[in-house]
Amino acid sequence: MNLDTLREQVDGINKEIVTLIAERLEITKEIGKIKALHGLSITDIARESHQLTQLMEMAKELQISPFIIEQVFTVIVEYSKLMMKLEQTA
Repeated sequence: MNLDTLREQVDGINKEIVTLIAERLEITKEIGKIKALHGLSITDIARESHQLTQLMEMAKELQISPFIIEQVFTVIVEYSKLMMKLEQTA
């Protein structure tokens, strides 16, 4: 493969990642609405911890750094919670 082909593949993967993050944020907005309706806390430490553990195990299986997965996941979750809070105050 040549450099341009590889870069096109990376570009395609980047588009998929952004699309999936957007989909995830839409779902978490709906979760936030349900939590607000039922008086539940936005933060669910047990679920976040469980998800993080699963993702870090997946990272190890795929031979990528669990650290980077932890960092990415943390940013996504924190932003998701912010979006939930904003949705609840809208």
